[in-house]
Amino acid sequence: MIEDFKNKKIRVSLSSNEQIIVKYGTRVKDILALIDKENEGVLAAKVNNSIKNLDYELCENSKVSFVKKDDREGYRIYTRTVKFLLYMALERLYPSLDIEVCNLLGESIYFICKDKEFTNDMAVELLKEMRTIVKNDSKFERKVVSYEEARFLFEQSKNMDAIDNLSIRMSPYVTIYISENIYGMADGVLAPRAGLVDNFNIKKFRKGFLLIVPKNEKEVKIIDSPLYSVFEEKTKFNDIINIRSVTELNKKVIDGKIEEVIRVSEAEHDRNFAELIADIEKKGKKKVVLIAGPSSSGKTTFTKKLCINLKLIGYNPVMISMDNYFKEREDTPLQENGEYDFETIEAVDMKLFSSDMKKLFNGKKVQIPDFNFIVGKKEYKGNFLKLEENDILVLEGIHTLNPQVFNDIDDSLKYKIYIAPMTTLNIDDFSKVSTTDTRILRRILRDFNTRGNNVEKTLGMWSNLMRGESKWIYPYTKNADYIFNSSYVYEIGALRTFVEPLLLKVNSNSEYFSEARRLYNFIQKFLPIETTEIPEDSIIREFIGNSSFKR
Repeated sequence: MIEDFKNKKIRVSLSSNEQIIVKYGTRVKDILALIDKENEGVLAAKVNNSIKNLDYELCENSKVSFVKKDDREGYRIYTRTVKFLLYMALERLYPSLDIEVCNLLGESIYFICKDKEFTNDMAVELLKEMRTIVKNDSKFERKVVSYEEARFLFEQSKNMDAIDNLSIRMSPYVTIYISENIYGMADGVLAPRAGLVDNFNIKKFRKGFLLIVPKNEKEVKIIDSPLYSVFEEKTKFNDIINIRSVTELNKKVIDGKIEEVIRVSEAEHDRNFAELIADIEKKGKKKVVLIAGPSSSGKTTFTKKLCINLKLIGYNPVMISMDNYFKEREDTPLQENGEYDFETIEAVDMKLFSSDMKKLFNGKKVQIPDFNFIVGKKEYKGNFLKLEENDILVLEGIHTLNPQVFNDIDDSLKYKIYIAPMTTLNIDDFSKVSTTDTRILRRILRDFNTRGNNVEKTLGMWSNLMRGESKWIYPYTKNADYIFNSSYVYEIGALRTFVEPLLLKVNSNSEYFSEARRLYNFIQKFLPIETTEIPEDSIIREFIGNSSFKR
């Protein structure tokens, strides 16, 4: 039987018209030597729509493509490998240094130094050591070991963070990476060797340092965004409730204390709402509140809760969504691939919007359109609006912080809010729960529940959403008077129950199978959390259902 397998032939499809025949057990990296293709910079492979390391052995007829840094998945592998280099350098130079990954903004990862000041000299030494590892072209060996062996290796290397991560695993086997006698775990595939990841930098920054991983050869401009302060505040909150990592969150579930975590997390949001309302009141009479944020930030629930809170300080809030001012479908601009571009401000009928807003603020009555997304047209259903003395317009949309919006209205009459889920929960000291992944999971549920979209349709739209947000939302966060963090420390465990079966429906033949599998493996790190204790007015209810606020 074994000999039969050894003699088995496997068909490898490299493109629609290029195939080769190889032996059973041929490694993916050996395929590179057999084909006449540019293989410089290959980090991994996609085998039957699933990401594999280059040592992966083929055991069935397979469709194979190779992953480089300029792929979205390739950049993720590249960054993950650079973080492993950082881990190795820290183990050699500063093994007792207490660092914690705080957040990823653009092409920079912010690490907080907890126990001492991180100096410029330390940044220089750390970068030098990482460069040495690259120069040596150190290999990263992937190894599957028993739980007991992994624990022994991490105990010997005093990797307490890895030991904590192992503490709640039920699997008898653990995947580890070994390089130059340093053992560690990685949240996914690494590049095969250090020489493939040579473009990075370390800079002292705020309470620690930035690990900069450029997507191309251009120099990354460091901007001290106001979002960093929000992440730091969330980190402080996690310290207060003693939940800095996924492991610590899971222990709360095991110990039956998750209901308290939910209540405290919701109380944190209530405190932030109170702080926001106090700031609006302190800044004098306002006529418009502008709310912007990326997809799946929870803008709908936030806006409705904000309107309730505004009544506490004497305002009569009137809600409008900029989505109702989309241009008719035939006038919507197109992307390069010919699909509609709904993210650009040019998709909004700014001429009509500006005209209506000017009339409103001059005391005139205006009929507000209602955009029909099915037929792609504005409809007028008798929704007339006239601003009275104590009325305050609450406008929600992705472009509301853009200076082109309300440019005829005095700035003193505006209050601008940016909302987004900004997660700081750590997987380990070098990897955090991704804010982007949190939003993807939220969006998958929302699209399925409200639009009947499957996972593949949501993932298919995501790249364009990200491009639009980078161009039309993030540059204007600096204009916000207040930044509201809509994340919950417990939310992935709550989302897991609902999103897990949807991810499992993605077939291995789908081009989105790799991303669906990655998200599925990600949520497996979280124990499921019972949602009955989540209040009906919670932002998270916008995505899991049973919200007291209807869309």
